[in-house]
Amino acid sequence: MIKELAIRNFRGFGSLTIQPLSRINLIAGKNNVGKTALLQAILLLQDPLRLLRNFEKSELLPRLPTVGDMKTRWGWLFYETRQDIDVWLRSEDKLGAARTLRLEWELTTNSHESDRLFIKVQDSIGEFDAEIASQQIKTNNITVPLIGEIPSRWVRSPQQNATAFNDLVTNKREDELLSALQRLEPRLRQLRLLIPNGQPTICGDIGIGPFMPLELMGEGIQRILSIVFEIARARQGIVLIDEIENGLHHSVITDVWSVVGEAAKRADVQVFATTHSWECIQSAYQAFEQNRPDDFRLHRLERIKNNIEAVTYDHDSLTGAMQFDFEVR
Repeated sequence: MIKELAIRNFRGFGSLTIQPLSRINLIAGKNNVGKTALLQAILLLQDPLRLLRNFEKSELLPRLPTVGDMKTRWGWLFYETRQDIDVWLRSEDKLGAARTLRLEWELTTNSHESDRLFIKVQDSIGEFDAEIASQQIKTNNITVPLIGEIPSRWVRSPQQNATAFNDLVTNKREDELLSALQRLEPRLRQLRLLIPNGQPTICGDIGIGPFMPLELMGEGIQRILSIVFEIARARQGIVLIDEIENGLHHSVITDVWSVVGEAAKRADVQVFATTHSWECIQSAYQAFEQNRPDDFRLHRLERIKNNIEAVTYDHDSLTGAMQFDFEVR
């Protein structure tokens, strides 16, 4: 579990340090202050192989252009798209083990097409050293934890949900999902994997007729399905959630945070989520206040002059902010 994160020269961040991190971390801040970019930095630091795969199959990272010189394709990763600086990312876990990632340009004088970009990663296990364009890897001996990604407007497909539900049933854990979904739909009694029209689909009994596909029960159910399944899949890893409140009515967000906290604890997963909603912050505080206050931290990103800085609130400081109605978004 990451306890400290440092970022230098990545996207809009000139220099940023966030600590201490907890099991559940909510990132707040105004638009265009770097909330999603922070999730991307964590993703690349933990799984640098995504750089070599051109971010394919990533939900949080953009699809790269297939044509253009190196700066056109990769310059956006660097602060102010500068090629005279290195991107530097570093994390330290609760046991003191550190991981660092560095992106370095090797520039030529005749053409940007001849520029070369290198990625270098080092942790307590070993190191990883590769040239991005040629995908030439010198060493590859680092650990890559399981990582779940949930973009702001994304839900899993029925096929993905069916596979994930089958895994829960196999491990006799389907009651965990039922309990989570009942927070949003109290009428839900049972879940079954049925095959209407030849396609395996999770269906639920809400007591008003035959089993109904969960896809027909609304965006909120789909959102919580995605979150619960990603946390279960990323056991002992990390889950990144962009704009966690999307698709959820404000009246159920406290229950959703309780579900997130319980699922993350059960799977030993660390969660990083973003929001720009005051109601979402209040709900997270209420969900963790009684039972697990140390499991939750709020980190507000704010732009000060030309740099983005982080203000971290633990339980006590957030309690004071709530009592005096301080702005913490």
